[in-house]
Amino acid sequence: MAKDEGKQAQAEVPVRAEGQGRIALNARYLLDYLKGKEGMVVMAVNIETSPAVFRHGGSPLVVIMPMYVQW
Repeated sequence: MAKDEGKQAQAEVPVRAEGQGRIALNARYLLDYLKGKEGMVVMAVNIETSPAVFRHGGSPLVVIMPMYVQW
């Protein structure tokens, strides 16, 4: 679920995961990165406080820093 200035959004996407966990990312940064991409986008995360690394096809790696949230 994403929250921004009192607005909320929630989306479900198909995921193939190795392990379990969760991470909070700025929805605007994530949506900007995903815009216009088709096919598989790979996301790698070590722990919830480490950066999320994204890869799509032959494009350069993109890093999005996590946000601090109290679960």
